Amino acid sequence: MLKIMISYRRSDSEAITGRIFDRLAGHYGKSCVFRDIDGIPLGVDFRYHIAKVLDESSVVLVVIGPRWIGRKGAQSRLSDPADPVRIEVETALRKGVPVIPLLAGRVGIPKSEQLPESLRDITYRNGLRIDAGLDFDHHLDRLIQEIDAILASTTAARVEETQSGAEPVSAELRRWKGHPKGVRSVAALSDNRRALSSAEDGTIRLWDLDTTQELRRLEGHTSMVLSVAVLPNGDTALSGSFDNTMRLWDLKTGTELRRFEGHAKWVEAVAVLPEVRQAISGSGDWTIRLWDLKTGAELRHFAGHCGTVSSLAVLSAGQRVLSGSHDGSMRLWDPQTGEELRRFGGNQPGINSVAGVPGGRQAISGSADMSVRLWDLNRGTELRRFEAHASPVTSVAVFADGRRALSGSEDGIVRLWDLATGAQLDQVEGLTGGVGSLTVLPDGRRVLCGLSDGTLCLWEMGTGGNSRFGAP
Repeated sequence: MLKIMISYRRSDSEAITGRIFDRLAGHYGKSCVFRDIDGIPLGVDFRYHIAKVLDESSVVLVVIGPRWIGRKGAQSRLSDPADPVRIEVETALRKGVPVIPLLAGRVGIPKSEQLPESLRDITYRNGLRIDAGLDFDHHLDRLIQEIDAILASTTAARVEETQSGAEPVSAELRRWKGHPKGVRSVAALSDNRRALSSAEDGTIRLWDLDTTQELRRLEGHTSMVLSVAVLPNGDTALSGSFDNTMRLWDLKTGTELRRFEGHAKWVEAVAVLPEVRQAISGSGDWTIRLWDLKTGAELRHFAGHCGTVSSLAVLSAGQRVLSGSHDGSMRLWDPQTGEELRRFGGNQPGINSVAGVPGGRQAISGSADMSVRLWDLNRGTELRRFEAHASPVTSVAVFADGRRALSGSEDGIVRLWDLATGAQLDQVEGLTGGVGSLTVLPDGRRVLCGLSDGTLCLWEMGTGGNSRFGAP
């Protein structure tokens, strides 16, 4: 069913929103128009219900009155991440649903600097003025024409998809033997054509994803390479190894540019803070260390975990770092002060992988108890649990749309999840080994996976179905 969602603030525009709702309900049917006053069941989490409604919506109408931002002279209500109107609009923008601002009376579109970054895209959306006086019916006639055009295009797209008879499932693109031993980490370059893999054979290899040709081999570590990360310039990369070192590499020449020493045990996780030219590492010595990429100097030492720091995720453009550990906890840090901001979990088996959700307010984890969990970073609470794997979850990744996530496990299955509903959208079977690492390419369509038998797989991820990959 096609739906129209109306987002508004009751203290700002309840009266005119009621009139808009009545007119649209009379034209399209009441079941096709949603507004929160009569649309959310009691006891249901507002955020997830809104996300579910938006998945079914073809257009979102945002009614903006004189107090949409807040009372004059008071702090903007939109500055609160928990503000319901903010959640509705930023979720719609993130999901790519068409958003039409409706300007009540003489109100104009808010200025970009008045809005949080997640809402600023609305200032570029073509809006429509709705006058409560004599022109109301005329303005609603025009609005209905615009909505009809959007619904017609959406219906045509769905009919075409249905008539094609094709299920939107994943398709394997390439598979090749990348290493003689298990792959421990993969990372994609921003050009969408190349990627790195590191393995238990002690090497890092640069690949052409179109041809599966090995472009370069980086050698120097004296033991297995557990983690790799690519710097934004695409010319350099970091690696962490069981030899207790982190190293910086020139991908053009294959030479080692710098070595970072200080950990007492293996370096399990590495990540880059590009805005400040820094790197961060997590180790089997239970510590996290911050490094200056230019000089190689250790800038800060983070202590707190009581187990191997297995995974790191850089959030909010480097302002926060999330760590996951075999001690069963995740911790949120301020990398520039070393302050531990929040602690999560601690009552579950070891965490193997963490990843941030775009927007900086949520994250996911994969752990040894075979579960994937979605977390609220502001409150430190678990929002949802995804359970289907039959072995420990070794790697998780989130798509740039913030709606879907991937999990890979020692059971040799990759699963695609809907973060808002918890539904499994797809799964990839038929892999030749357990999943060591996976990553979503910057194009947002393809996924690279490294397996415990040294194989690399590249596929295009669908949105639903059950994909089985045959033998290569």
